[in-house]
Amino acid sequence: MPCLVPGLAPALLALCLAPAASAEAPSAVLQIVASADGRAGLRACDCPGDPSANVALRAHRFAAARATKEPVLIVDGGNWSPERGAPLESELNDLMLEVLPALHYDAVGVGDLEAARGPEFLIRAAQALPLVCANLRGLPEVGTAIPAYRLWEAGDLTVAVTGYLDPLLYYEHEVALTRSPESLLVVDPAEALAPLLEDLATRADLVVILAHAPDASIAGHLEGLLTAKIAVVSGHPGEGARNATRLGPALQLFPGTEAREIAVAHVAPGPEGLEAVQQRAWDLKLGGKVDRRLEAVIAAFESEHGVTP
Repeated sequence: MPCLVPGLAPALLALCLAPAASAEAPSAVLQIVASADGRAGLRACDCPGDPSANVALRAHRFAAARATKEPVLIVDGGNWSPERGAPLESELNDLMLEVLPALHYDAVGVGDLEAARGPEFLIRAAQALPLVCANLRGLPEVGTAIPAYRLWEAGDLTVAVTGYLDPLLYYEHEVALTRSPESLLVVDPAEALAPLLEDLATRADLVVILAHAPDASIAGHLEGLLTAKIAVVSGHPGEGARNATRLGPALQLFPGTEAREIAVAHVAPGPEGLEAVQQRAWDLKLGGKVDRRLEAVIAAFESEHGVTP
């Protein structure tokens, strides 16, 4: 039975995760921490007062998660850069590429906002962040900079992280319709993922897919491709974080919008596939401890550019 009690002490958490004596112990346990849709938001809420910087809250939570004994995989589903045409768009792009590396993500998806900025931006971003996307085509430099998957290991556990961008989201941007396909092309996700997932099934204990697509579209994109060894992260959320659910034989995680609600799931193999044996959401809108260096960087940016928290 899943244990949904937040804030457990390490000793109690270990008891919560331990199987009954008569059950076979899971071969691996992994904590997946997932954010998405940050859109270069500077503060964790639009509330009065002086709310904390979003990245500063995330950084502290991520560091605390990594301090546990359990293997921790931290990912982002994409759209971490600002809206196109937003005030201070160029400056916010530079800021995100300065501060997001300090969060030490294991893998970061490519959203439609990042792809719409073109191959040069993607190549630059890949120098700062561990981007991953299976269905980008175009300039050879893009494929070199952004791999189709990344392998992550902790002890005897091997996890492959891949991702994809919904072509319909990308081609909603006018600039994408006029861009040469030799420069950047987003191809059918199933076409790109089918051979990749078949290969990764023999090389990884678990596979995490960063699906930058509306929730309603993900099942169709991945039809016939999912197995009991796969966890899917919803990378283009339309609502707040919620509990993980089954997507066929796979497990699907749901972080919230604007990277303000982080999905956390402790997963282990079960009789029907991966199970979330404990899960919760970190609601950054409620505040908490922060990374002081990143808080100072965001405050300095706001002061320099006249941004009111």
